[in-house]
Amino acid sequence: IEGGKVMERLDIYLYTYLEINKDDFSSAFMSFYELESESLVNLYQDPSANVHHTNPVLADHDGRFPKIFIDKPYRVEIKDSFGLLIFSDEYE
Repeated sequence: IEGGKVMERLDIYLYTYLEINKDDFSSAFMSFYELESESLVNLYQDPSANVHHTNPVLADHDGRFPKIFIDKPYRVEIKDSFGLLIFSDEYE
C-alpha cells in the first residue's frame, strides 16, 4: 500500500444495491477494473490490505458477496453464473 493508505470498503451505493438485490446474485461474480480500462484492480479482504481477494469475487448461493476493500476509482461489473451482465457502474 502506497504510503500506508488504508483501503476503503465498496461505495455505499453499490453496497446498498447488492443488499437490496441479493436474491438476483446467487452464484454471480463481480469484477473490478481500472476506469476506462480492462485491467483488473487489486482487491483485499481487510482495510489494511494484508489479505488479497480474487478478482472476480464470487457470490455465495444466497447472493451475498464477502467484504471487499479497494482503492478507488474503479469500474465494477456483476455477471450472473452464465456470464450475462447484470450490473455495471463506475465509482470515483
